[in-house]
Amino acid sequence: MHPSSTAAPLVSILMPVYNGERYLRAAIDSMLAQTQTDFELIAIDDASSDGSAAILASYADARLRVLTQEVNTGIVGALNNGLACARGRYIARMDADDISYAQRLEKQTVFMEAHPEIGLLGSWIRGFGDVRRKYVHRYPQQHDDIRALMLFENPFAHSTVMFRRALLIEHGLQYSERFKYVEDWALWWQLSSVSRVANLPEVLVDYRINKAGSSYTGTSIQTTSRLRFVEERLAEAGLPYHPALAEMAPASLDELRTLSRAFDALPPANAASGYMDAAALQACIGRLWFRSCYRSRRQGLAVARLYFSNPHAPMSRPQRFLRGLSIVFRSYARHMLDCARNMTTGRAGRIS
Repeated sequence: MHPSSTAAPLVSILMPVYNGERYLRAAIDSMLAQTQTDFELIAIDDASSDGSAAILASYADARLRVLTQEVNTGIVGALNNGLACARGRYIARMDADDISYAQRLEKQTVFMEAHPEIGLLGSWIRGFGDVRRKYVHRYPQQHDDIRALMLFENPFAHSTVMFRRALLIEHGLQYSERFKYVEDWALWWQLSSVSRVANLPEVLVDYRINKAGSSYTGTSIQTTSRLRFVEERLAEAGLPYHPALAEMAPASLDELRTLSRAFDALPPANAASGYMDAAALQACIGRLWFRSCYRSRRQGLAVARLYFSNPHAPMSRPQRFLRGLSIVFRSYARHMLDCARNMTTGRAGRIS
């Protein structure tokens, strides 16, 4: 039996919808099938022009509340509208094209009830959709590690989060239009400044990679917001800013070296400001540097040499060697695969 719709629920789930008919029903069904049944699902229809409204109207479940906006406000306006109408102790987020596992709300509410110091909680995700293969994204779990990563990128998947509504009321927080397309990241930073944050180390959401979504269609605005957000956060922490720290996408050895120098400047500046946990920041830099080198492995052996000379993280020589070796191995494995494909294509062309 579901709790009475007149009583304030434990959880308010915010799900903005804009022309989401293709995947909307699956997203709603995944929330209505939750083992934690004390919730309201607030779907904010942001002036959709497809069949989204009809899909929302087809549900008779009293836990589904539909807010219809006659004028499209964008995701920030829709989310803030949902926040204003939410009644739950906790706010959870859900996108209209993702799938939440049945025990998601139960596991998150149990954790939040047992850890009152945690104001924001996420989880790992399984990416699917417009990707070559499904993958698991393992976000950092502990507050200091999350806070360090938050200087450079978003350490939460939006569809996984749950946070305390009382914190928003107490501190006057909401999503900000100033950081359009990274509005969630900006709110997480604010919440992490007034409470502890965490990620559960398990997959609770299938996160759809949709190249027609806002992360792709709003790329130029998103990049501008991202650069500004990272620059302001580093300034707040008393750390030197370089665009490479926000872009984190070196396309050449020279750009890798530039990123390395930008990383080098952060620990001593943090030692002076004392803003971030030193060990967490150093570990974060080490992980981001390895990832950047690994993604640049097509540059060949020189990338491995660059990584081996300065891994930006305390580690033994055997550890350093193994990480450098992984860059070399994947680099040459990719090169051999490309050569094999080219040979196969050339042979097929000659035969035809």
